[in-house]
Amino acid sequence: MRKIYINPKNKHNMEEYENWFEQAKADLTTANNSHNSKDFYASCFWSQQAVEKSLKSLIIKNTKKLQKTHDLIILSRLINLPEQLKDKIKSLSGIHVETRYGIIGDIIPAKNYNEKDSKRFMDIAQEVLLWIKEKI
Repeated sequence: MRKIYINPKNKHNMEEYENWFEQAKADLTTANNSHNSKDFYASCFWSQQAVEKSLKSLIIKNTKKLQKTHDLIILSRLINLPEQLKDKIKSLSGIHVETRYGIIGDIIPAKNYNEKDSKRFMDIAQEVLLWIKEKI
């Protein structure tokens, strides 16, 4: 896995990990907005993105390096995410691809995810973000 260094300087004078965490929170807000508009597949996608970016924020804080992977399990191992949260995020692995490209036979992503999926994924994302927030 190739590692790249993060430039700690940015125009908002925030630490890079803070930017990643802020974006994770914004993605969770977008997941909620998508849920409310009944775009459940989009809500699922944004929940996955919130988890991924929050995990990366803590990795960046700890290592000053960005891990260039979308694999939530790999990212979770790098920060010692508690096992119960690792088990939960397994259900989000692959969602970022399935919700955009996952046409399975006659089922498009917009029809493959429902309100229950959306709510469950948002709850998982919220739980992960709360755990990450305590660490940063």
